[in-house]
Amino acid sequence: MKRAVKSVLKDTSQDFSEFESRLESALKPVSPPDQFVRELRQKLLSQMEEGKRGKKLSTKNLYLLILTGLLSLVLVIATALRLIVSLLLGLKLFSRIRNSRDKKQADQST
Repeated sequence: MKRAVKSVLKDTSQDFSEFESRLESALKPVSPPDQFVRELRQKLLSQMEEGKRGKKLSTKNLYLLILTGLLSLVLVIATALRLIVSLLLGLKLFSRIRNSRDKKQADQST
């Protein structure tokens, strides 16, 4: 069994070495032209500089941003008010139930 595995591994390694040699002869390293490298470097540097400066918002986009911020604030305030009203109504209901229970207990004890 071990001999069969070793022979398969040996055959595989020979196949790979043959494949590697074919690839090596077919694929030669290529260096890009100098002008291409210079243009690409210049393009990347200019894009990086634009990113550092940042983009300015147009007036339309600024107004839209302010409007959405204000609408979001109104929604947050409305949600907070609904929460407060719900809590107060819940406490009022709880107090009514408690008072009625206490009244019933007082009536039963007399």
